[in-house]
Amino acid sequence: MDFSPAPAGRAGLPVTPLDVLFVDDDREIASVMSEYLRRSGYQVESAADGEVALKILHRRAVAVVVTDIQMPQLDGYELIMKLRESPFRPRIIAMSGNPSKIGLDFLKSAQQLGADRVLPKPFVPQSLLKLVAEILGPRPPVAANNA
Repeated sequence: MDFSPAPAGRAGLPVTPLDVLFVDDDREIASVMSEYLRRSGYQVESAADGEVALKILHRRAVAVVVTDIQMPQLDGYELIMKLRESPFRPRIIAMSGNPSKIGLDFLKSAQQLGADRVLPKPFVPQSLLKLVAEILGPRPPVAANNA
């Protein structure tokens, strides 16, 4: 599948690129983290799994994909491998909970597959913001009354 974004949206208007695509099957986490990043000045969209993320990536340019590893449908590993093949590869932040009970290091594996940064769950929003800002640079926060 070609991941280059469509050159134009409806009626030929350019599609606004996204700063961050947040991919997590936990809708509450996705909603809270996406809103936090928006209020921190980033353009953000969320997806419930890798399949939905790929559809978004097909129609919009994305600078950073933040993806959980364990998800239904297309998991984070598969998403990372597909993004690695893209000529317009976004930067990737992989996140996952502590896997020590089953003896696997999901985040180390994600790095080996091509993730640029990793973030162990649970994390505080500032940790995510720090990684995004390292990649994209800081943005002026959005005023609360404008959000």
